Amino acid sequence: MRKALPSKEDIVERTIKDQTEVEILEQRGEFREGLDAGRKIDALQTQEQARLQEIADMYLCGVPYERERIVGEISIYLRQAVTGIIEAGRRLIAMKKAEKYGVWQQIVEERIGISPATAWRLTAIARKFENLSRVKELQLNGVFEGVGKLYALLAVPDEELAEFDETGLFRGATVEDINKMSVNQFRKLIAEREDWKAKAKQLELELNGKYDTTTRFKKRNEKLEKENASLKRELEEAKKPLPQDAAQALEMLAKHRDDALAAYYFLNQANPRGYPDIVLADLGNTAYFLKDLYSLLANTISNRFDMDAPYPADLLESEERSFNNKYASYLEVPGADA
Repeated sequence: MRKALPSKEDIVERTIKDQTEVEILEQRGEFREGLDAGRKIDALQTQEQARLQEIADMYLCGVPYERERIVGEISIYLRQAVTGIIEAGRRLIAMKKAEKYGVWQQIVEERIGISPATAWRLTAIARKFENLSRVKELQLNGVFEGVGKLYALLAVPDEELAEFDETGLFRGATVEDINKMSVNQFRKLIAEREDWKAKAKQLELELNGKYDTTTRFKKRNEKLEKENASLKRELEEAKKPLPQDAAQALEMLAKHRDDALAAYYFLNQANPRGYPDIVLADLGNTAYFLKDLYSLLANTISNRFDMDAPYPADLLESEERSFNNKYASYLEVPGADA
Protein backbone atom coordinates (compact mmCIF):
# COMPACT_ATOMS: atom_id res chain seq x y z
CA MET A 1 0.00 0.00 0.00
CA ARG A 2 1.24 3.47 -0.75
CA LYS A 3 1.99 5.85 2.11
CA ALA A 4 -0.62 8.55 2.50
CA LEU A 5 0.46 12.05 1.53
CA PRO A 6 0.50 14.72 4.32
CA SER A 7 -2.41 16.98 4.39
CA LYS A 8 -2.23 20.68 3.75
CA GLU A 9 -2.64 21.41 7.44
CA ASP A 10 0.30 19.11 8.31
CA ILE A 11 2.55 20.87 5.82
CA VAL A 12 1.70 24.31 7.21
CA GLU A 13 2.22 23.13 10.77
CA ARG A 14 5.63 21.58 9.92
CA THR A 15 6.78 24.73 8.12
CA ILE A 16 5.84 26.93 11.08
CA LYS A 17 7.68 24.60 13.42
CA ASP A 18 10.85 24.69 11.29
CA GLN A 19 10.79 28.47 11.12
CA THR A 20 10.42 28.65 14.86
CA GLU A 21 13.43 26.40 15.38
CA VAL A 22 15.51 28.50 12.99
CA GLU A 23 14.59 31.69 14.83
CA ILE A 24 15.51 30.10 18.13
CA LEU A 25 18.91 29.04 16.78
CA GLU A 26 19.53 32.50 15.36
CA GLN A 27 18.65 34.10 18.66
CA ARG A 28 21.02 31.75 20.46
CA GLY A 29 23.83 32.63 17.99
CA GLU A 30 23.22 36.33 18.39
CA PHE A 31 23.22 35.92 22.13
CA ARG A 32 26.54 34.12 22.03
CA GLU A 33 28.00 36.75 19.72
CA GLY A 34 26.74 39.50 21.97
CA LEU A 35 28.13 37.74 24.99
CA ASP A 36 31.54 37.38 23.33
CA ALA A 37 31.51 41.00 22.23
CA GLY A 38 30.60 42.12 25.73
CA ARG A 39 33.45 40.14 27.16
CA LYS A 40 35.85 41.65 24.65
CA ILE A 41 34.63 45.14 25.48
CA ASP A 42 35.05 44.47 29.19
CA ALA A 43 38.58 43.18 28.57
CA LEU A 44 39.47 46.24 26.51
CA GLN A 45 38.03 48.56 29.13
CA THR A 46 39.97 46.78 31.85
CA GLN A 47 43.14 47.00 29.79
CA GLU A 48 42.58 50.70 29.09
CA GLN A 49 41.88 51.39 32.76
CA ALA A 50 45.09 49.59 33.71
CA ARG A 51 47.03 51.65 31.17
CA LEU A 52 45.56 54.92 32.41
CA GLN A 53 46.22 53.93 36.01
CA GLU A 54 49.85 53.20 35.13
CA ILE A 55 50.13 56.67 33.59
CA ALA A 56 48.50 58.17 36.68
CA ASP A 57 50.92 56.37 38.98
CA MET A 58 53.93 57.56 36.98
CA TYR A 59 53.03 61.21 36.34
CA LEU A 60 49.92 62.15 38.35
CA CYS A 61 50.75 60.82 41.82
CA GLY A 62 48.13 58.08 41.42
CA VAL A 63 45.24 60.44 40.63
CA PRO A 64 43.19 58.98 37.72
CA TYR A 65 43.63 60.66 34.37
CA GLU A 66 40.82 63.02 33.34
CA ARG A 67 41.35 65.16 30.30
CA GLU A 68 39.51 68.29 31.46
CA ARG A 69 41.21 68.29 34.84
CA ILE A 70 44.64 67.79 33.32
CA VAL A 71 44.15 70.65 30.85
CA GLY A 72 43.22 72.98 33.70
CA GLU A 73 46.17 71.89 35.85
CA ILE A 74 48.63 72.44 33.00
CA SER A 75 47.38 75.98 32.49
CA ILE A 76 47.73 76.68 36.22
CA TYR A 77 51.23 75.24 36.51
CA LEU A 78 52.47 77.20 33.51
CA ARG A 79 51.80 80.37 35.48
CA GLN A 80 53.99 79.21 38.36
CA ALA A 81 57.76 78.93 38.83
CA VAL A 82 60.12 76.10 37.91
CA THR A 83 58.23 73.55 39.98
CA GLY A 84 55.09 74.40 38.07
CA ILE A 85 56.92 74.07 34.75
CA ILE A 86 58.12 70.60 35.75
CA GLU A 87 54.66 69.56 36.92
CA ALA A 88 53.14 70.88 33.69
CA GLY A 89 55.69 68.84 31.75
CA ARG A 90 54.78 65.73 33.72
CA ARG A 91 51.12 66.17 32.84
CA LEU A 92 51.95 66.77 29.21
CA ILE A 93 53.76 63.44 29.25
CA ALA A 94 50.73 61.78 30.85
CA MET A 95 48.40 63.32 28.27
CA LYS A 96 50.70 62.25 25.42
CA LYS A 97 50.59 58.66 26.61
CA ALA A 98 46.88 58.61 27.44
CA GLU A 99 45.38 60.28 24.36
CA LYS A 100 45.15 58.88 20.87
CA TYR A 101 47.60 59.81 18.14
CA GLY A 102 47.01 63.38 16.92
CA VAL A 103 44.70 64.36 19.80
CA TRP A 104 47.60 65.48 22.03
CA GLN A 105 48.83 68.10 19.56
CA GLN A 106 45.31 69.40 19.01
CA ILE A 107 44.70 69.81 22.75
CA VAL A 108 48.12 71.47 23.25
CA GLU A 109 47.47 74.04 20.54
CA GLU A 110 43.73 74.69 20.99
CA ARG A 111 43.11 74.14 24.70
CA ILE A 112 46.43 75.03 26.36
CA GLY A 113 47.65 77.59 23.83
CA ILE A 114 51.26 76.52 23.33
CA SER A 115 53.04 75.09 20.31
CA PRO A 116 53.93 71.39 20.08
CA ALA A 117 57.63 72.36 20.11
CA THR A 118 57.19 74.17 23.43
CA ALA A 119 55.26 71.22 24.79
CA TRP A 120 58.06 68.86 23.79
CA ARG A 121 60.60 71.07 25.59
CA LEU A 122 58.44 71.11 28.71
CA THR A 123 58.30 67.32 28.70
CA ALA A 124 62.10 67.24 28.33
CA ILE A 125 62.43 69.63 31.30
CA ALA A 126 60.20 67.40 33.40
CA ARG A 127 62.24 64.31 32.60
CA LYS A 128 65.62 65.98 33.21
CA PHE A 129 64.96 68.15 36.26
CA GLU A 130 62.18 66.48 38.27
CA ASN A 131 64.65 65.08 40.84
CA LEU A 132 66.96 68.13 41.06
CA SER A 133 66.05 70.33 44.01
CA ARG A 134 68.53 73.13 43.16
CA VAL A 135 66.98 73.65 39.74
CA LYS A 136 63.55 73.97 41.34
CA GLU A 137 64.89 76.88 43.41
CA LEU A 138 65.51 78.98 40.32
CA GLN A 139 63.26 81.99 39.86
CA LEU A 140 61.60 82.81 36.56
CA ASN A 141 60.79 86.37 35.58
CA GLY A 142 57.79 85.50 33.48
CA VAL A 143 57.14 81.98 32.31
CA PHE A 144 58.01 82.23 28.65
CA GLU A 145 61.03 84.47 29.29
CA GLY A 146 62.43 82.72 32.35
CA VAL A 147 61.89 79.23 30.98
CA GLY A 148 64.78 80.02 28.64
CA LYS A 149 67.16 79.25 31.53
CA LEU A 150 65.66 75.79 31.76
CA TYR A 151 65.98 75.38 28.01
CA ALA A 152 69.66 76.29 28.30
CA LEU A 153 70.15 73.76 31.10
CA LEU A 154 68.85 70.97 28.87
CA ALA A 155 72.23 70.97 27.09
CA VAL A 156 74.19 70.54 30.33
CA PRO A 157 75.42 66.98 31.07
CA ASP A 158 73.59 65.09 33.81
CA GLU A 159 76.83 64.66 35.79
CA GLU A 160 77.29 68.42 36.03
CA LEU A 161 73.66 68.94 37.06
CA ALA A 162 74.06 66.30 39.78
CA GLU A 163 77.12 68.19 41.05
CA PHE A 164 75.12 71.43 41.03
CA ASP A 165 72.34 69.76 43.00
CA GLU A 166 74.86 68.47 45.55
CA THR A 167 77.11 71.53 46.00
CA GLY A 168 74.79 74.40 45.07
CA LEU A 169 77.38 75.77 42.63
CA PHE A 170 76.94 75.76 38.89
CA ARG A 171 80.19 76.67 37.14
CA GLY A 172 81.10 78.90 40.04
CA ALA A 173 77.66 80.57 40.31
CA THR A 174 75.19 80.07 43.16
CA VAL A 175 71.42 79.82 42.80
CA GLU A 176 71.17 83.50 43.83
CA ASP A 177 73.70 84.47 41.17
CA ILE A 178 71.77 82.60 38.52
CA ASN A 179 68.48 84.20 39.62
CA LYS A 180 70.07 87.64 39.10
CA MET A 181 71.21 86.78 35.60
CA SER A 182 69.18 87.37 32.50
CA VAL A 183 68.55 84.48 30.14
CA ASN A 184 71.24 85.77 27.77
CA GLN A 185 73.77 86.08 30.59
CA PHE A 186 73.02 82.55 31.73
CA ARG A 187 73.34 81.21 28.19
CA LYS A 188 76.67 83.03 27.87
CA LEU A 189 77.89 81.36 31.07
CA ILE A 190 77.04 77.96 29.63
CA ALA A 191 78.50 78.81 26.21
CA GLU A 192 81.79 80.05 27.68
CA ARG A 193 82.19 76.85 29.64
CA GLU A 194 81.34 74.79 26.59
CA ASP A 195 83.97 76.69 24.58
CA TRP A 196 86.49 76.09 27.33
CA LYS A 197 85.62 72.39 27.43
CA ALA A 198 85.92 72.17 23.66
CA LYS A 199 89.34 73.85 23.75
CA ALA A 200 90.43 71.60 26.61
CA LYS A 201 89.26 68.57 24.68
CA GLN A 202 91.12 69.74 21.58
CA LEU A 203 94.25 70.38 23.64
CA GLU A 204 93.94 66.96 25.19
CA LEU A 205 93.66 65.38 21.75
CA GLU A 206 96.69 67.31 20.53
CA LEU A 207 98.71 66.34 23.59
CA ASN A 208 97.66 62.74 23.22
CA GLY A 209 98.65 62.87 19.57
CA LYS A 210 102.04 64.35 20.41
CA TYR A 211 102.46 61.86 23.21
CA ASP A 212 101.61 59.02 20.86
CA THR A 213 104.09 60.34 18.29
CA THR A 214 106.80 60.75 20.92
CA THR A 215 106.08 57.31 22.27
CA ARG A 216 106.30 55.80 18.80
CA PHE A 217 109.64 57.50 18.15
CA LYS A 218 110.91 56.47 21.56
CA LYS A 219 109.94 52.87 21.00
CA ARG A 220 111.46 52.95 17.53
CA ASN A 221 114.71 54.39 18.93
CA GLU A 222 114.76 51.76 21.65
CA LYS A 223 114.30 49.08 19.01
CA LEU A 224 117.11 50.53 16.88
CA GLU A 225 119.37 50.79 19.93
CA LYS A 226 118.72 47.16 20.74
CA GLU A 227 119.45 46.17 17.15
CA ASN A 228 122.66 48.24 17.16
CA ALA A 229 123.73 46.70 20.43
CA SER A 230 123.04 43.25 19.03
CA LEU A 231 125.06 44.02 15.90
CA LYS A 232 127.92 45.37 18.01
CA ARG A 233 127.95 42.21 20.08
CA GLU A 234 127.97 40.10 16.93
CA LEU A 235 130.81 42.21 15.52
CA GLU A 236 132.81 41.87 18.73
CA GLU A 237 132.20 38.15 18.72
CA ALA A 238 133.34 38.00 15.10
CA LYS A 239 136.50 39.91 15.98
CA LYS A 240 137.36 37.61 18.84
CA PRO A 241 140.13 35.11 18.05
CA LEU A 242 139.45 31.45 17.66
CA PRO A 243 142.77 29.98 18.87
CA GLN A 244 141.82 26.38 18.36
CA ASP A 245 140.60 26.85 14.79
CA ALA A 246 143.59 29.04 13.89
CA ALA A 247 146.04 26.56 15.39
CA GLN A 248 144.45 23.66 13.56
CA ALA A 249 144.55 25.55 10.25
CA LEU A 250 148.22 26.45 10.61
CA GLU A 251 149.05 22.97 11.82
CA MET A 252 147.45 21.44 8.73
CA LEU A 253 149.29 23.86 6.48
CA ALA A 254 152.58 23.10 8.17
CA LYS A 255 151.99 19.36 7.88
CA HIS A 256 151.27 19.55 4.16
CA ARG A 257 154.27 21.78 3.72
CA ASP A 258 156.58 19.47 5.67
CA ASP A 259 155.28 16.35 3.89
CA ALA A 260 155.88 17.89 0.49
CA LEU A 261 159.33 19.13 1.42
CA ALA A 262 160.23 15.78 2.99
CA ALA A 263 159.26 14.05 -0.24
CA TYR A 264 161.29 16.54 -2.21
CA TYR A 265 164.25 16.08 0.13
CA PHE A 266 164.03 12.29 -0.10
CA LEU A 267 163.90 12.30 -3.86
CA ASN A 268 166.66 14.86 -4.11
CA GLN A 269 169.00 13.01 -1.74
CA ALA A 270 168.23 9.50 -2.92
CA ASN A 271 168.97 10.09 -6.57
CA PRO A 272 169.80 13.71 -7.34
CA ARG A 273 170.48 12.99 -10.98
CA GLY A 274 168.29 9.93 -11.54
CA TYR A 275 165.03 11.77 -12.17
CA PRO A 276 164.26 13.97 -15.05
CA ASP A 277 164.84 17.63 -14.43
CA ILE A 278 161.19 18.39 -15.06
CA VAL A 279 160.17 16.20 -12.12
CA LEU A 280 162.56 17.95 -9.79
CA ALA A 281 161.47 21.29 -11.15
CA ASP A 282 157.84 20.41 -10.46
CA LEU A 283 158.75 19.38 -6.93
CA GLY A 284 160.57 22.65 -6.46
CA ASN A 285 157.64 24.62 -7.78
CA THR A 286 155.36 22.67 -5.47
CA ALA A 287 157.57 23.53 -2.52
CA TYR A 288 157.52 27.23 -3.41
CA PHE A 289 153.74 27.08 -3.92
CA LEU A 290 153.21 25.47 -0.53
CA LYS A 291 155.44 28.06 1.09
CA ASP A 292 153.55 30.94 -0.50
CA LEU A 293 150.18 29.36 0.25
CA TYR A 294 151.16 28.81 3.86
CA SER A 295 152.28 32.41 4.21
CA LEU A 296 149.13 33.76 2.51
CA LEU A 297 146.68 31.72 4.54
CA ALA A 298 148.57 32.28 7.76
CA ASN A 299 148.48 36.05 7.23
CA THR A 300 144.78 35.87 6.34
CA ILE A 301 144.06 34.00 9.56
CA SER A 302 146.19 36.46 11.51
CA ASN A 303 144.37 39.47 10.05
CA ARG A 304 141.07 37.84 10.96
CA PHE A 305 141.91 38.14 14.66
CA ASP A 306 143.17 40.75 17.08
CA MET A 307 146.83 41.17 17.98
CA ASP A 308 146.16 38.92 20.98
CA ALA A 309 145.64 35.99 18.66
CA PRO A 310 147.96 33.02 19.10
CA TYR A 311 149.40 33.61 15.63
CA PRO A 312 150.02 37.35 15.23
CA ALA A 313 151.79 38.75 12.22
CA ASP A 314 155.19 38.93 13.90
CA LEU A 315 154.98 35.23 14.78
CA LEU A 316 154.09 34.39 11.19
CA GLU A 317 157.07 36.38 9.96
CA SER A 318 159.26 34.41 12.38
CA GLU A 319 157.75 31.18 11.04
CA GLU A 320 158.48 32.29 7.50
CA ARG A 321 162.10 33.07 8.32
CA SER A 322 162.46 29.73 10.06
CA PHE A 323 160.92 28.04 7.04
CA ASN A 324 163.32 29.74 4.67
CA ASN A 325 166.35 28.92 6.81
CA LYS A 326 165.27 25.30 7.34
CA TYR A 327 164.37 24.40 3.78
CA ALA A 328 166.33 26.87 1.67
CA SER A 329 168.92 24.24 0.78
CA TYR A 330 166.16 21.93 -0.44
CA LEU A 331 164.60 24.48 -2.69
CA GLU A 332 167.55 24.51 -5.04
CA VAL A 333 166.64 22.22 -7.89
CA PRO A 334 169.66 20.07 -8.84
CA GLY A 335 170.74 20.74 -12.35
CA ALA A 336 168.77 23.90 -12.56
CA ASP A 337 171.86 25.85 -13.49
CA ALA A 338 173.00 23.28 -16.04
